[in-house]
Amino acid sequence: MLNLNGFDVRFSYDSTKIQPSSIETNEVTDDETEYFKLEDEFKQCVEFFTIPYDEAVDTIEGTLSFDPPVIESEHIIDKEGIGKVINTDGGVLLGKMSFQMTVDEFDIGWFHLVEDSERYPVTGIEINLNGQNFFTDQSTFRFADNTASKDASLSNLVLSSGVIDEEDVNHSTYKEYELTPTFHKDTLNYEVTLLEYLDNMNIKATLNDAKATMKMKVPKKDQDGNLVYEEKDLSNDIPFEFTLNKLGEPDTRITVKVTAEDGKTTNEYTLVIKRPYGTLKGNIYTKATETTTGKHIAKIRVFKVEEIAKTIDWEEVKTNFAKLGTDNLHDRLTQVSEVIEVETNDDGTYEINLLVGNYDILIDKPGYLDHIYTNVEITENNSVDKGTKQLEAGDVNKDGIIQIKDKAATTQNNGIKQDNADYKEDYDVNNDGIINLYDKGIVTQNNGEKREID
Repeated sequence: MLNLNGFDVRFSYDSTKIQPSSIETNEVTDDETEYFKLEDEFKQCVEFFTIPYDEAVDTIEGTLSFDPPVIESEHIIDKEGIGKVINTDGGVLLGKMSFQMTVDEFDIGWFHLVEDSERYPVTGIEINLNGQNFFTDQSTFRFADNTASKDASLSNLVLSSGVIDEEDVNHSTYKEYELTPTFHKDTLNYEVTLLEYLDNMNIKATLNDAKATMKMKVPKKDQDGNLVYEEKDLSNDIPFEFTLNKLGEPDTRITVKVTAEDGKTTNEYTLVIKRPYGTLKGNIYTKATETTTGKHIAKIRVFKVEEIAKTIDWEEVKTNFAKLGTDNLHDRLTQVSEVIEVETNDDGTYEINLLVGNYDILIDKPGYLDHIYTNVEITENNSVDKGTKQLEAGDVNKDGIIQIKDKAATTQNNGIKQDNADYKEDYDVNNDGIINLYDKGIVTQNNGEKREID
């Protein structure tokens, strides 16, 4: 119980570090009505005033007392034999005093209760009860650092791809990637080496102090196709999807800028996603189109060796083809979902940037024999040139050999033009827009030619 017939507090402070300031504006002031505010419950019946104190310049001596009429409230009660008192059971906040810091750090040691062996305690405050008794309590007088946080750090940074299927975990494609070095809030620069064919990834940043804010810079193409960086707002602990730079472009660089609550302190975390790559190039020639379109267009289908190995054994394919003289390899390859597919230029040339690794390659054109390269190794910053490859026209059913079946199918479709719904490019091997005797003649001329696997 506190009887405010003399509630005195006296303390000194380091004016080189802090100064009394307005609770509302934080501007420096010596007006006690601005730097000290009573809580609402006590505003009408308690007053605070300072007493001139000549022994030290940086010292405040204040007195809290009842200011009649005193109205009973939650904590102000009538105590028998004493009168109006403040019930302090459970702790009561009477008021707040504000100081402006003039330096960046905070140290509670800048405040000192004035020592007085006769009256004032070394720690705590003195309350005069009825002019006779003294009450001392260390916990009654408390200091709190309410300055804005200077924490501009992250507690975590996660790079991921895919999605989580909440209903069936087996359908989830979510994956997280290891940062180098391992994440630490004081480490600002990271790298990830990515050997996967992805267009988009997600980044999730978690603030160490939820009162800080974040922005990030991500690469994008401007209207002229130039690579620029765009600033985006980044929400705390929520994944943000971004687009990776294409192979052959600079490494994808993501910058997360954290601004502390104070609005001044910042940190920039940088994540560089490296995708080491090499180049596959070559030239396709189709003799049958030389005198018609003059174009030598084909599709280059590139598969990872390990993906093909799940369903196809090349030695077995070669053995079976030698026995049977035909197979369905083309259909099996075109059903593989993980494939990089590129169309050659009109002149048949192609150049493809590929992540380092080993690849099986299908050269494919409708109505022509396939050509296959196996286990082509792509190394970083190197180029593999497959030279010029001539594709032979006539394998219209794609079974690996040009024979009577192909000739019969071409004959059956004789006369069908490109604007007809029944037209199929497979039978128009010279690409002149009509299936006719010229196509049949080319198929006949190439009879017996077989698919090659290098």
